[in-house]
Amino acid sequence: MSKLSLPMLGLGGLGAAGLGGYSLLKGKNNPAQKEETFGFRYSKALLRKESNLWDSKFNLLKEGTEPSHPTLKSARTKATSGGNDQEAKELHKKGCQEIYDSNLKNTSYLNDFKSYCAKNLKDEMGSSKKWISEGASDTTKWNAKLKSLLTHDEAKNHVLDISLASLKKTLTGEDSTWGDEKRKSLKEWCDASQKEIFEGKEDSRFVQADLYCIE
Repeated sequence: MSKLSLPMLGLGGLGAAGLGGYSLLKGKNNPAQKEETFGFRYSKALLRKESNLWDSKFNLLKEGTEPSHPTLKSARTKATSGGNDQEAKELHKKGCQEIYDSNLKNTSYLNDFKSYCAKNLKDEMGSSKKWISEGASDTTKWNAKLKSLLTHDEAKNHVLDISLASLKKTLTGEDSTWGDEKRKSLKEWCDASQKEIFEGKEDSRFVQADLYCIE
């Protein structure tokens, strides 16, 4: 607290003990609300310094939509204008770190974080697991998953999200009568899940994607 601010608060004559007491009282009556950062909220999705995902995220940055974060914009400009790739990669990492340290509240950087700075479900599943890529007309793979969905164990594998729960209600009769629209619904959910931010292996979306989207 500056010397100028003390008289304004009526504390000019207080000693160190008095100021300490005031600080405690102020903290008790008006607790500072610490803003939640990306790094805290999505700690399991952060790309560590040695992560091998940096290169793939950098390629997405070069080829994807224009980011909102200024440092990521600079990285993209340098990478796409024939500049030094190494410098662009350093700017990419710097921009992501700045997002990690920034507040989530009223942010305009969520899409940047999700696309260029974070592990998604597909990243975490890794190459050892193959996502079903066949179209909705493939009855073999998708119908098998739809039948599994009918017997979903919520106690073990979390409550179904609203999309899967709604789909489950439509699964009536023999699976041979199920139209492409049911398989399409599951495929679209799986395709979207691949890009969702990874929030832990016990997270419901991760668990259910593993059950209903992986061969």
